[in-house]
Amino acid sequence: MLPDTPALSIFINTVFNLYFLAEFISVSTEKLKSKTAFKGIINDIYHLSYGLRSNCFVTEDDALFKKAVFIKEYLGLNSRIYKLDDINKILL
Repeated sequence: MLPDTPALSIFINTVFNLYFLAEFISVSTEKLKSKTAFKGIINDIYHLSYGLRSNCFVTEDDALFKKAVFIKEYLGLNSRIYKLDDINKILL
């Protein structure tokens, strides 16, 4: 589990809230029919929490990409967000 540092905890909670705000306002919605849907949402939130604190966040998931852009813009973060295909084009 994560170390319980106040700054990280506050950031994770903020990302958690914005993730569900993005769902609510239909920035991008997750399909909840799968048995593993809830686990996937939690994993997405942790990936966003760590990825958006770094210089670069890369994802192959369209829904997660849209949420990452929404959260980045809302919080005024400097992270660069890429889709995996874009990274492949840049590197190859």
